[in-house]
Amino acid sequence: MAIDIIDEDETTPAEEAEVQLKLSLGLKANEAEEVLQLASKCQNLTPDNLMLAEEAAWEAAFSTGESSRIFIKAHVVSGDEQIFVGFVCFGTIPDEEDCYELYLAAVDDAYQGIGIGSALLDEVERQVSMYNGSLILCELPAHRSFAPVHYFFEALGYERQSQYYPFFVPSQGNLVYAKEVEQFEEEYED
Repeated sequence: MAIDIIDEDETTPAEEAEVQLKLSLGLKANEAEEVLQLASKCQNLTPDNLMLAEEAAWEAAFSTGESSRIFIKAHVVSGDEQIFVGFVCFGTIPDEEDCYELYLAAVDDAYQGIGIGSALLDEVERQVSMYNGSLILCELPAHRSFAPVHYFFEALGYERQSQYYPFFVPSQGNLVYAKEVEQFEEEYED
């Protein structure tokens, strides 16, 4: 899947030429360290998020069966060069077949603001829909320094929850955001 992203108003590395965003599903053993390096550079991940990133990355990369956590990676492609710029990690909520949790989302600071995070979350929704999921939940710190992250999720249709689900209660000081997922129909070319 390739998504063209051209943003002439931004002064980011993506401005140099027409850019494509390549999204890929899964995490190989040789990619886990790259994910963890990016996670450690992202300002919007808490120490708890970084511990979760480490646990999830190693589980997904070295699981002998199906991992309960799914990674989607984003690479900016310019000519022959591919630069790893972001990822999301999501998975099912135990005992809730149609509910998924978005565990982590990170985009390299140098590539923020050009649609990469939106493209990653759109792909999460598509994947959840393909598995007949109907709801995505995520937990975010309530601290005002995370306001830009809250606005980002709200702009993508996530709604802050005033009441919590019995199977998804946030840690103290955190907020829950939820989004109902539309069922996508696969388009096939003849």
